[in-house]
Amino acid sequence: ARAHGAVRSRLSTDSRTGALSLYERVGMQVIQEWVNRAAPTSPHLSPVE
Repeated sequence: ARAHGAVRSRLSTDSRTGALSLYERVGMQVIQEWVNRAAPTSPHLSPVE
């Protein structure tokens, strides 16, 4: 992207995959962090792990 004039890029990743540490090793920085939580919608369902 930088070769085409971009000064900023945005990327989302699921840290459970280990991708975040890879991106940090090549110089990317975490600017914003989001936490997504799931809850069962029925008393008969259990949360996904």
